[in-house]
Amino acid sequence: PLESLIQKLDHKKRIKAIKVIRETTEELSEQDQLLVRLVYGSDQPVSVAAKVIDLSVSAARGRLKGLLTKYRERLLAQGIREP
Repeated sequence: PLESLIQKLDHKKRIKAIKVIRETTEELSEQDQLLVRLVYGSDQPVSVAAKVIDLSVSAARGRLKGLLTKYRERLLAQGIREP
């Protein structure tokens, strides 16, 4: 979801968005970082990522939804939205 947003941005906003995403990711717990990287960085199904971090699939989906909301709020706070 974040990757498609970034691709639509102009160069200056793209750099800013990547910085916000990187900073937000660094603030997450190790478990949440791993969840994000498995699902969005490595294209693993949520079911596989959930098993790796010892969560139920529904808990992993809920966590991802909350994390995506956090990323979205941080991006919006910096004035970054879909063009």
